Amino acid sequence: MTNFIKRLSWLCLLITFTLTTTTAHDDSDGKREPWTDPAPTPPWDFRHGKTAKTQDVKPAATAIGPIIGNRSSKFYHLPNNPDYSKVSERNRVPFKTEAKAQAAKYRKARNCSQ
Repeated sequence: MTNFIKRLSWLCLLITFTLTTTTAHDDSDGKREPWTDPAPTPPWDFRHGKTAKTQDVKPAATAIGPIIGNRSSKFYHLPNNPDYSKVSERNRVPFKTEAKAQAAKYRKARNCSQ
């Protein structure tokens, strides 16, 4: 008999939990669940900064400055690159042209615009 009571209590807990977690919730806090978007952005696009609203829109080149090479990764970043300012001071190598950076065996960062 005690086994039956234990199973019944677990069943009641399961039903209560299911009812409290699956009821419709108010979206007034502004948070959206990922599956509620009618046109979700695929993860492979989201990782590269693309969203459904700004698909294939490239930012304008507004930053002006030298080309910065990263000494540890051997990548160089153009001024309009999103990671341009993230290169640490101790790893920065300035270049005047892309040709000079390539001559020093640096490769263009993958997220640089063409």
